[in-house]
Amino acid sequence: MRILYALHQFSANAGTGTEKITSNLAISLQRAGHQTEIIAYGNTPGKFKNKGRLFISRNNYEGIPVTTLRLKEAPWDLNASLESQHDLYQFASQQIRKNHIDIIHITHSQKVAAVAEPLSSFRFLMF
Repeated sequence: MRILYALHQFSANAGTGTEKITSNLAISLQRAGHQTEIIAYGNTPGKFKNKGRLFISRNNYEGIPVTTLRLKEAPWDLNASLESQHDLYQFASQQIRKNHIDIIHITHSQKVAAVAEPLSSFRFLMF
């Protein structure tokens, strides 16, 4: 199965919290033969590429593809509003279709709740 994890932020150096739980789940399921990937909102500096109204960074953590997104102009209500996350929604929708994702596990919905928006007809969605 192809499993996408979505969360509010992701750092390879995180030793606790949602990031650690997400990476442990992704690594464990990958070792069990599944394909896993992570998508997260990113506030940390790094090598981001310009893509429309988003900055995008792609790297790997323990062999798991990690995509970090950041809005160029983050609105004041980014943590709560789906309207302010339209560009995140469009990017996530494209990635879900392109990568043939079977399961989406949103481990922390703050800043990435829009990932769930296109999924009303999705077969498996976990929060």
